[in-house]
Amino acid sequence: MKKLLSGLMAGVVVCSSTSSLVSCSKLSAISEIYLVTDAGKISDKSFNESTFKAGNEFLQEVLQRKDWKISKIEPENSSSKVMKNQYRNARNNGAKIILLPGFHHAMPGEGENYAPQVMSEKGSTIFLDGESSATNEIGFSFRGDISGFYAGMSSIIWGLQQGNKYKEISLGSFGGISNPRAVDAFIVGYLAAIEVFNELKKTDEGKAKLKDFGLNDEAYAKKVKMTQSQFPNSPSDASWYSNSFQQGDGLVVSSTLMQNGANFIMPVAGPQTIDVVGLSKQKDGGDTVKVIGVDTNQAEAFPQNKNMFLTSAEKDLQNATIAGLAHTPYWIEKDIEVVGKTATYLKGKINLTEKNEETGKFESVEIDDEFPWSELEWKEGKVGRTLWVGGNMSAGGNNLATPELKEKILLIFEPDVLTQASIELFETIDNNAFEKSLINEKTIKAYADRILNGSAGGAF
Repeated sequence: MKKLLSGLMAGVVVCSSTSSLVSCSKLSAISEIYLVTDAGKISDKSFNESTFKAGNEFLQEVLQRKDWKISKIEPENSSSKVMKNQYRNARNNGAKIILLPGFHHAMPGEGENYAPQVMSEKGSTIFLDGESSATNEIGFSFRGDISGFYAGMSSIIWGLQQGNKYKEISLGSFGGISNPRAVDAFIVGYLAAIEVFNELKKTDEGKAKLKDFGLNDEAYAKKVKMTQSQFPNSPSDASWYSNSFQQGDGLVVSSTLMQNGANFIMPVAGPQTIDVVGLSKQKDGGDTVKVIGVDTNQAEAFPQNKNMFLTSAEKDLQNATIAGLAHTPYWIEKDIEVVGKTATYLKGKINLTEKNEETGKFESVEIDDEFPWSELEWKEGKVGRTLWVGGNMSAGGNNLATPELKEKILLIFEPDVLTQASIELFETIDNNAFEKSLINEKTIKAYADRILNGSAGGAF
């Protein structure tokens, strides 16, 4: 660890207001870890900020270096030329690991998966939102369906706990542009929560599983349903998709969902979350229609709208970043205890799986695996490891969902069982085993049945 001190680039060394590499502060920005944003800012309340916080958490909490923080570069735009130059800047300033939050780092005409090649034998990259593209890159893909399930279940439980506030519980959702992996999977998990809850409430045994939520007979008697009257008849069905990711284009579908009685709406459509928030405020100040964010804790992005967000179907960016950093060749060589420290820190917080290329089956990945998850050098035409991260949900702060509610949901619906449901869902996606849309009755019922049948703690 002493060797790291030579790599420190403290504010007293580089302290220029025009520099985008290292900023002045009481903390010392080490050059070994760089975050290159996707042209956003580290204050974006989204991918970039979550990853930046995670990098600092790794240094300050796992390694207990309270005086350190990671370095950052915020490109002026995401054009290929700009992104590639900034990858080089990070490397030239001493980066051993580059954190890459968001899919723009892999997109043609933008990052083009170029960062691993820039690092070459100098170090590795961690790509947060997709598959590894190189031997010296760790890729993290996120099981958004599990996050969607948590969001759906918390909507149902919270709604039923509100006494006479809601006559029925109606869950609405829509996507921007249909994408089975990135958009539709969130909605499948969200709607599967309805199926699971309705099955559990049919029997005394099922109700016993839900006893900690304090629901009475009046609550169980209420109808719990999806807002739309039928499933999508095509990947562009206007009842389910706005068919864009532009702010403003979600107003029509959001308005329709509210008119049809939605109590909770989860827009999987980027900035169209703003459309739902605006319409909810117009309706009754946001009192009855609650918003479900996606990807990151959206309640933090809208602090002026308290009591508007119930929760967010979060991708577990922070824990994935910490796990990835601990398993880079650089940190394993520098600190032989880093994996053990990280395993202790993340115990019970993250669920990881990886597809075995020989068998085609997903297998659990343990945090205390002492081997690096990437190689040290880039090799042409070869890829590294891609780890799949379980879901998460937001709670506390400006979210109506409390940490206690989250804890109970995660305890009752075991991560291992949800992961198995997710694995089977993605097999359906990979095999293109659906017709009009992934969001269909058969797929949602199969997902719910897997949860109800269980695998870790037995059937419900």
